[in-house]
Amino acid sequence: MNKKIDLPAAKIRNNINLPKIKVPRMMLENKNRLSNYMTGRDFDKLQEINMIRDESLKQIQEINRIKNEREIQNNENLKKLVDYNSEITEYNRQLVTLNESILRKINFVNTSLDFVIEAIVENTEITKKDGVEHNALLLELITIMESKDKDKIKEFLGGLTGNVAAGVMVEYLKFKLGIS
Repeated sequence: MNKKIDLPAAKIRNNINLPKIKVPRMMLENKNRLSNYMTGRDFDKLQEINMIRDESLKQIQEINRIKNEREIQNNENLKKLVDYNSEITEYNRQLVTLNESILRKINFVNTSLDFVIEAIVENTEITKKDGVEHNALLLELITIMESKDKDKIKEFLGGLTGNVAAGVMVEYLKFKLGIS
């Protein structure tokens, strides 16, 4: 009773010579490998492996995100350091300018004080004994100046001749300025 029904569409399809599709050999091999691999495999284990892989990918992405954030923060900090160093450099330039100005003034004072000493000493002959006395007077003046007692300063300078008092004061000033 299996009677073959001849429908017009079936006749047409059977009579058409369709070209055979050639499946690449590699695809067939991969299909065979996959079916061999899947035979007897536990799908729960495969899902677990996929979950572990996905979790690992998420961890790697998080690590990369943190690393990128750290690099961005490091770059920002480096920019701040460069700006800070620029400010320090400018400040140092200003300090150098001020130091040069102070040095010029100190040199002027030194030259002026040397001129005063030469004018005083020019008519005075200083012996070794006088030099020792002048050093003693200078030390005494230093002590009195540090005490900041006006009466002692007046008394000390009043007991000296004009030339000696001027010479001791000049040496004291040079000593305090660090140019003697």
